[in-house]
Amino acid sequence: MATPASSVLIAATGTTGVALAAYTAREHTYHALQQPPTHGAPPPASVSLIIKNLNEEEYIARCIESLLDQSIIKKYPEYFDILFVDGGSDDQSIEIAKRYPLQILTTTKGVLHQRNEGIEHTTGDILVFVDSDSYYPPYWLEKLLASFDDDVVMVHTSFLNEETDNLLFPLANLLRTLTGTASGGSQAIRRRVFEELGLFDESHDCVYFQRVFTEEELNIVTRASTLGRVVYQWDNPFISTMRRLNLAAIEHSCIRDPSSPHCKFAQAVGVTRF
Repeated sequence: MATPASSVLIAATGTTGVALAAYTAREHTYHALQQPPTHGAPPPASVSLIIKNLNEEEYIARCIESLLDQSIIKKYPEYFDILFVDGGSDDQSIEIAKRYPLQILTTTKGVLHQRNEGIEHTTGDILVFVDSDSYYPPYWLEKLLASFDDDVVMVHTSFLNEETDNLLFPLANLLRTLTGTASGGSQAIRRRVFEELGLFDESHDCVYFQRVFTEEELNIVTRASTLGRVVYQWDNPFISTMRRLNLAAIEHSCIRDPSSPHCKFAQAVGVTRF
């Protein structure tokens, strides 16, 4: 299905132009993923990584190991701490997390609630939010942090879907430069944004995926931009299973029948009210 942005692009350039743009964006993205940063500088401040998790035992080890393998953490470990925020998993999530050198916090489920708990239980000047069902290329964090200067208060990146090598994903990431939308699984935000403007609004933690999305991927950009610059790195993606994007398609069946398997899945991945 064509997005509004891609529809405009097709109208302007035709399908041949879109195909060329998509190929170029893909080649650039995959080339950029393999290229190490050139500066090699330490982080601009102390950094806390906050991993949100609920019943993701299949993916947790891969996520944590990809973070521990980040080039900048290996070079400057003294700048970093990692907090694993579990929302009440009933699988082996916590047992798996205990195998690694990180802090573990247990709380109640809710995407935004877990992010807020992470903010309140860490001390880093820069907070990096990641998801346990995703993994992060080795130079991802170093490139993410390199965009911070005195005027920048937030940096966020794009994502790719591990299930498909869809040619349009890199192009869609490029087109997102027009929307101001941040991905919830790859945000670096200065702590002072939350100290001055408040935490994520937990009233958006509900089965309406769009409400969660609006708060963690749209509202946060708007709020942060009142305090400084927000930078989007379209060619520095992380890799997502995209499990939670299924929520947009099932939210209405949940409203009709809260006991349905679809609704139970929605609750299992962290949305609790409807």
